[in-house]
Amino acid sequence: MIETTVMLTFVVAATVHFVLCAVMSLFAYHRVEYLPLAWITGICASVLGVVAFFAPNVAHGHPDALHPAMAWMLLIGIFLQSFYTFGFSMPGFLQLGRMVRYASPVVVLGAVYLLFPSAWWLKGLTLLVGVGYIINIYALPRRYAKRTRVPTYLMNYTAALALTYAFYVYIALNYDPQLLCVFVFFATSLNGYMAFRTFDGVVKHLPHPGVSEEFPLRPVVSKTASGDTGDDEDFNERNRERYLMVERWMKENRQMWMDFTFNRESLCREVGLNRQLLLQCLRSQGHNNIHDYLMLYRVKELKRLIERGEITQMNECVDAGFGAVKTARSCFEKIEGMDLDEFIERHRR
Repeated sequence: MIETTVMLTFVVAATVHFVLCAVMSLFAYHRVEYLPLAWITGICASVLGVVAFFAPNVAHGHPDALHPAMAWMLLIGIFLQSFYTFGFSMPGFLQLGRMVRYASPVVVLGAVYLLFPSAWWLKGLTLLVGVGYIINIYALPRRYAKRTRVPTYLMNYTAALALTYAFYVYIALNYDPQLLCVFVFFATSLNGYMAFRTFDGVVKHLPHPGVSEEFPLRPVVSKTASGDTGDDEDFNERNRERYLMVERWMKENRQMWMDFTFNRESLCREVGLNRQLLLQCLRSQGHNNIHDYLMLYRVKELKRLIERGEITQMNECVDAGFGAVKTARSCFEKIEGMDLDEFIERHRR
């Protein structure tokens, strides 16, 4: 039973890393900053796949405390999961020469292990080097790029990385194959987190749906409110007509939706559509939901007021329909891809 558990754990983890590697390789083909994550997930997939073939040995093995093989894998794992974070805090830092120098402690320790495989001091040195690699996630950006702010998610990742490998050290001192499977799960989750965090950054730069200047040539008849369009009418055309009707209302009633208490129920009531039909027509034109649609208009209005000099302070953002400064900041960054405080300061000058 334990052999099956170990084998399935490593096979699943290898498959997850392989998928991540394939996706990140596609990203890396177009942008070099994704290359380290592609390499690391690929290496992890290969190692986990090989270990899966030795599931019986892993399940029934009894290695000494911090066995050289486990100590070596500890150092390799920390090295791999630490160095690619520099691509986020210091873009352009990950070059071959620097990476060779950065990996030199791992290479030297590997050579020493071949000479003194059972030396107790070497095991302690391995732990110290591993801790040093984790510290470097913060130390190197402060050394080479003092003005660079380490992102919050990277700090969270580092804390999780340290805890995960502290757990691994415990396993290496008190070997248990089931706990090793738990470690593999957490390590895989960390790599998955960084990959999906990367996807999140890419998605933020996808174009948002625009707002149309076109109005419907004929009014939308009352049966659209009930959703009964009949067999002789085009579904997409009816959705477009409803959407243009909503667009026209938004442009002609700016003062209403600039009130932060104006919400999706208010919009449904004003345009004469139930929530299902309103959501349907908005999604037909690429909007996620009614809330995002209102947010798009409010962000555009906020940007216009700032550019015209009518808003010069953060607390004035309520004039564009935002109930709180925090909401205005997050919505503006999501739509425009820039910091609201910096945008206001730039136009204030």
